[in-house]
Amino acid sequence: RIEGEAHGYEPPRLADLGLKQGDPALAEVVLEAEERLLRHARSNGHAQAALGERRTIIDRDIKTMDVELAIRPGPSFTFAEPVVTGHTGIDDAFVHQRLLIEEGDPFDVRDIERARRRLIDTNLFATVQVTDGPEPDADGNWPVTFEVTERLHRTIGAGVGYQTDDGPRVLAFWEHRNILGAGERLRIEAEVSESLQRLEGQLRKPDIFVPDLDLVGSGGLRQEDTDAFDSVSIRGALGIERRFSRRLTGTLGVAYRLSEV
Repeated sequence: RIEGEAHGYEPPRLADLGLKQGDPALAEVVLEAEERLLRHARSNGHAQAALGERRTIIDRDIKTMDVELAIRPGPSFTFAEPVVTGHTGIDDAFVHQRLLIEEGDPFDVRDIERARRRLIDTNLFATVQVTDGPEPDADGNWPVTFEVTERLHRTIGAGVGYQTDDGPRVLAFWEHRNILGAGERLRIEAEVSESLQRLEGQLRKPDIFVPDLDLVGSGGLRQEDTDAFDSVSIRGALGIERRFSRRLTGTLGVAYRLSEV
């Protein structure tokens, strides 16, 4: 049931919240249903939504429990211009583009969660904390603030190994995740062994033209000396990479390799 004014909010069915007739009457199921109800309201513009008083009636004779959930949806809001604080060496336009939240968009807690995840996915921040509200701003919009803590942008790594058929092997890499100030990632990697010497590099420019579309360029030098053959090669590649979802990525590009064997 809705307590107070509905403000246009239409609650979901109890079955959609996980409360189904005939299922075991478990306390955790009821609490989870309340969380889903609150999330549903906050996903449909009602930033100040709050749970009301829950009512339960237990009939021990027929072993049933009736449940009535309550919600106070409050007014519907739109987003204010989101604010990001705590970053110093990263371009503001790049950071705000990652949020995918614009002033005037309907308030949706899922958009806030997506924005936080997209900031974390840049690998530029150690922490991302979000605060929304608790009251609308002077224009009646709902404020959201992302407080970030930058991590070190440079990483250096190395490793040493030994293979019985190839002898000792040394691998080293250097990576900079903000080399031009807008999340561009440059990685240089080198490997040396008795039969292989290689030097490779890759530069990735994120969010070109539209979000989730990256420009990727790479190149490398490689020399191999084996019992069967000797070769020297140079290669280069340039392409675009599109992230359609967290599990699906597509790449289109060209590559060229010149070898002497």
